Amino acid sequence: MVPRETSLPNASASGGNSSGGHAEPDVQGGSGALPARTRRIAHAVAAVVVVAGVLGYLQVQAYGIIGVDGYYHIRWSRLLWEGFLRGEIPEFTWLPLTILDPPRYVDHHFLFHVLQIPFTWFDDLILGAKASALVYGVAAILACYALILRYRAPWPLVWLVALLASSAHFLQRMTNPRAMSVTIVTLVVAIVLLESKRYVWVGLLGVPLVWMYSLFPLLLVLAVAWTFGDWWQSRRFDWRPIAFATAGLVAGLIVNPYFPENLVLLAEHAQMKVSGEELVAVGAEWYPLTSWAIVQYAGVALAAQVGGWLLIRPEDREASARTIALLLFSTFLGLLAFKARRFFEYWPPFAVIFLASAIGPWINRARATEWPAAWKAAAYGATAAVTLSVVGVLFLTVHQATQIDAPIDDPTVYAGVSRWLAVNTPESSLVFNADWDDFPMIFFYDTHNAYVSGLDPTYLLYANRDAAIDYDRICAGEIQAPGETIVSRFGARYVVSAKDAEHEMFLRRARSDRTMRAVFEDDNAVVFEIAP
Repeated sequence: MVPRETSLPNASASGGNSSGGHAEPDVQGGSGALPARTRRIAHAVAAVVVVAGVLGYLQVQAYGIIGVDGYYHIRWSRLLWEGFLRGEIPEFTWLPLTILDPPRYVDHHFLFHVLQIPFTWFDDLILGAKASALVYGVAAILACYALILRYRAPWPLVWLVALLASSAHFLQRMTNPRAMSVTIVTLVVAIVLLESKRYVWVGLLGVPLVWMYSLFPLLLVLAVAWTFGDWWQSRRFDWRPIAFATAGLVAGLIVNPYFPENLVLLAEHAQMKVSGEELVAVGAEWYPLTSWAIVQYAGVALAAQVGGWLLIRPEDREASARTIALLLFSTFLGLLAFKARRFFEYWPPFAVIFLASAIGPWINRARATEWPAAWKAAAYGATAAVTLSVVGVLFLTVHQATQIDAPIDDPTVYAGVSRWLAVNTPESSLVFNADWDDFPMIFFYDTHNAYVSGLDPTYLLYANRDAAIDYDRICAGEIQAPGETIVSRFGARYVVSAKDAEHEMFLRRARSDRTMRAVFEDDNAVVFEIAP
């Protein structure tokens, strides 16, 4: 990036855990200098305050839980805790027509739900979910920042801002009470273990990662990337990273509270996402952003990825195993992100980490060179300009992040109808929810009843292909009189739907169907009862 004077130290004596080559006036000593320990503490506090401030700001901008799936996760964590108090893992009975029916249900976020349990002790579960998202989101970003500090990148707080500004979608995903935040922490720990050649620990890390999130194969991808990078540097093939990572993931699949059903769900998940077959519409997170949207919402991440590609020096043996591994891993994540926007929860931070690693040899070479005074001034001027630009982009990124889930910010949309259903229907009544994506919000308020579809439309598709297609047609308003089909196909006597533009056609069909009677409605939603 920028030439440095040779009189400045490359990093602190502590190994770069805090200052990491950060050019502050007091690092040269003198009567006004702060002790190294004080500087490290101040740096750590500043980093926590900045990250918590940004994510906290995003949380207070949203009235409800950010990301609709968070309603399911926090409610299920609470039910899990109540089951633990009884000495059992509770049975999941709320989606009986899908592959998540009681005999086949697998909680592939089990460990994350356990980690969320302390946040279910809040009287207000929405507040608990937001606190969970804040704590684990801050932990994820700080873990990535700690990795950059480990690489002794100069101007560390600029890199912290770059992480935060890397992508609006990444920032927004870090405000969701979901497992990806903790997964990022796990992957960062895995990188440190790989660099330290503690391959047995990498394998052991695979067990909790399997219990945490269904994207646990990323650990194996990381191990393969490290193995290739290590081979590139040493010209010796070391099979241990791949072997131990594989062994740990297999152990996590077998030593599992949901074994062997978890293997069946894993195969079905793989088939759903790899086959490309799309008989029903899936969630927006599984669709790609346009090229221009990627530039708009992830410009810093894209610049970091391209910058890393341009700056990498494979012939330079210094730390090349690490840099080659990060090249492969971040590129892989980038390809996934271009395929589906949900992978923006992973690609942007690792693109920035890759750039921080790739730029290291250039910085070291610049530090070892004596530059003319005019060049030094120009370099520091350019650094200031880049810093101000990144800070400016951060403000834009934060604003963009507040807009991504704005339409589903109100947690009360289904509160009235869900509470009515809980009081006025027989226990475990099957309810036809006119939008699979709203299941988490209904489930949050009403665990008294069961529902036709939720969490992912392919769960119903893989349980009953014809039923899933009919469900999609009914919700889209394509069936003139839906009541009879709802009863005959799904066995549901109650129907719940939001009152918004998205459900306008369905509501028109339902209100004109003489077998369907609105038994409760408020400003947000309506409940229909279908005559026998």
